[in-house]
Amino acid sequence: MRKHFILLTALFLACACEKEFDPAYRNQEAMLRLVCNPGTSDTTVIFLSGASPVSKDTVIYDLSGALVTLTVDGASREVKYSDGTLDGLPSEACWYSVGKIVPGEKVVVSAEDAAIGKVSSETVVPQAIRISSVTTSHTDGSEYTYFDIKVDGVETGGYYAFSIYAESTFTTCSYSYIINDGVPDPDSATEYWEENTYCSTLSPVDDNSESNLGMDVSDYITVPYDGWKFTTGWGKDNMTLLRGKDFTDNGGTVRIMTGLMSGTSEYKATNEWGYPSYYSKGTVRYKVRFYHLTPECYRYAKSRYELYNNGLAEMGFAPSTYTYTNVSGGAGAVAALVLSETGWRDAL
Repeated sequence: MRKHFILLTALFLACACEKEFDPAYRNQEAMLRLVCNPGTSDTTVIFLSGASPVSKDTVIYDLSGALVTLTVDGASREVKYSDGTLDGLPSEACWYSVGKIVPGEKVVVSAEDAAIGKVSSETVVPQAIRISSVTTSHTDGSEYTYFDIKVDGVETGGYYAFSIYAESTFTTCSYSYIINDGVPDPDSATEYWEENTYCSTLSPVDDNSESNLGMDVSDYITVPYDGWKFTTGWGKDNMTLLRGKDFTDNGGTVRIMTGLMSGTSEYKATNEWGYPSYYSKGTVRYKVRFYHLTPECYRYAKSRYELYNNGLAEMGFAPSTYTYTNVSGGAGAVAALVLSETGWRDAL
């Protein structure tokens, strides 16, 4: 009985150790959240939203009239508002500025709403990293495809990410026949052809024991990125965050294992009379994307992952994780990253 009492006491203390979050802006009626990841596109997109204290009722803020500014190395850039209906831009309200921002340039983003207040932040676009080679392999009977990625110019203490972007195209054909006396007429066959393309990112398998890192990839968190910002769901790129040491310790090359990626697949089916009934052919090609992140970009991405993957906090056994911010006067992050990528390559 004593052992049971000690166990219950320990569980009670573990549940009771969660601390109440007391933000610096607890007395505000609202605050602004600013998010911008410049450097990967000729169009810089800025997201601005309003946040209410948890002690207040939820409010939907109309920020379309907010003043949003962008300067690059001290020079002002034109910023326009999009209500989410413009082609080539996110399907949510945002501000955008057209014009290339090159590595080494300092980006300052500010936003002000008369009812809520003003926020600002800055970042410097990092240098692009060259992908010098990518090779793939797999052994007969293996459930994995091995990617050996070699890059030039990484720094031991640097912050990086990669994604393997796959495109699968399936060509299918179904057949129909005129039936005479209960038997299909082979000369009456009608073919219905269709082609569909699907895109996805390949995530490293949990057990990467056969990689040259000898690592468990669960230590290298994967976060979704939709091309404009880090998201909470599955985005266009499922980016895996790495540190430069992972490359420099292995001559600039890392080996990553993913699920088996087959280049070509073919399937044929016939009906009970031996005539064709269905045909399918699939082809797969891929490209590797490599990102150089600023420290604040890495920390923000990592905090987004931990915010939505803290199982112990959901059960009350650990403090909740709160997102990183480098925004003065509010929340969010202005954090640069640059992208290098290979061309399309046919899978094995």
